[in-house]
Amino acid sequence: MDTKLDQAFAARRALGLPNARTDAYRLIHAEGEGVVTVDVYGAFAVASFYGDEVDAAWLDALAPHFEGVYLKHRPKQANEIGEAEREQRAPARAVRGTDAPAALRIQENGVPFEVRLGEGFSTGIFLDQRDNRARLIDAASGKSVLNLFAYTCGFGLVAAFAGATRTVNIDVAKNVLERGRHNYALSSLQGEFLARDVLETLPKLHKRGERFDVVVLDPPSYASTKRGRFSVERDYPELAKLALDLLAEGGTMLACLNHHKLTEQDLEQALRLAASRAGRTIRERMFAPVPADHAPLRGRQPHLKSAWIRS
Repeated sequence: MDTKLDQAFAARRALGLPNARTDAYRLIHAEGEGVVTVDVYGAFAVASFYGDEVDAAWLDALAPHFEGVYLKHRPKQANEIGEAEREQRAPARAVRGTDAPAALRIQENGVPFEVRLGEGFSTGIFLDQRDNRARLIDAASGKSVLNLFAYTCGFGLVAAFAGATRTVNIDVAKNVLERGRHNYALSSLQGEFLARDVLETLPKLHKRGERFDVVVLDPPSYASTKRGRFSVERDYPELAKLALDLLAEGGTMLACLNHHKLTEQDLEQALRLAASRAGRTIRERMFAPVPADHAPLRGRQPHLKSAWIRS
């Protein structure tokens, strides 16, 4: 166990992680490197197990290297378990070492964020989007940016940090948008935060004549909406069409898929169909690789699929 951990630290140092501008990264990636995923947030670690059992030896091995270690024993469907089981699977307190601050400040590419390691299965930032957020920093200066399914507004935040003229963040969950608003405040930035159903809101924005230079589309695999149950397998082309309707001519859209059954080819097909429905032409398209600390096994596609398009 210690040997595997030493190898993991060496591999991340070879990638330049951590560094003076980024202290949150994936130390061990279960999909490519074993049965446990370990994410690092500053001086703390989060160990996630996906099988039937938790291997306490990993927690013991991690403990000397971090101030505190948190446990996430992830179920197949997190939305199908009760509160008691959730607390058992994702304890609010560190299982080794000391507790992190309730709102722990980390940084990514020089941008500060706050994460909450003891609040359920999600910490407040998706680390596999680190490189896409860095690309957005390069693309957002002087641009208007629409961030859909914003969660804690990571994409909107880095766009504002980079000098975007306007950032609009939309998510149905008001509580996570408030955390996004606080992330903006850490850097004394301003943004717009709309706690609304994305599918219901996009046609209204289009009807009002709203257009954005950059649109970020990173939906969950499944969601409940006023229209019913949303699924990316079925509904992604229509969702992407609605997003393209709001993209200014010559604008840039980041389109992401987070579903293990869907491939880059599925994403490309969905975007072509969306462009056809929207009467748009995809002028440029680039599939973005996941960060190296999230690399899948050779021959497999990553869980996260991302395409940057210009239309």
